[in-house]
Amino acid sequence: MLDVVFASAPSGEPTARKARLSAREVAVLELLATGRSNREIAIALHIGAETVKTHLSNLYLKLAVTSRDQAVAAALRYGLV
Repeated sequence: MLDVVFASAPSGEPTARKARLSAREVAVLELLATGRSNREIAIALHIGAETVKTHLSNLYLKLAVTSRDQAVAAALRYGLV
């Protein structure tokens, strides 16, 4: 598990929220940051496309984002990729 401490929320409000990302979620996030589709991520990680969707949903919740672009931006901002 990777602990991620968010110094501030995207809105600029201070927060002490911590997210615990699994190794698989980090791997999905890294591939997402390279612009790969869900299917391409699934093939690269030898998992199903539905599993990728599940990992992305979990990442969106943990990173407090609502889209692929926002997830990648958060990953860059917090030094995850």
